[in-house]
Amino acid sequence: MRDGVDALMVPRNDPGALADALARLLDDPELRHRLGQAALASVRERYALDVVAAQISQTLRRIVDERR
Repeated sequence: MRDGVDALMVPRNDPGALADALARLLDDPELRHRLGQAALASVRERYALDVVAAQISQTLRRIVDERR
């Protein structure tokens, strides 16, 4: 996640910052749309079936190779 690109990052345990970020999203439909579209694209890119399958395959190959 990237602040201002596909998310609004707030410090942990800071309810005031969270409230400010939520208010910003409520007040700015273009920002909501832009962040939402960027987040969706990121998820589709990172978690596409072929990407996840390749990662699992690499992990399994590494485990098999380590046991040989």
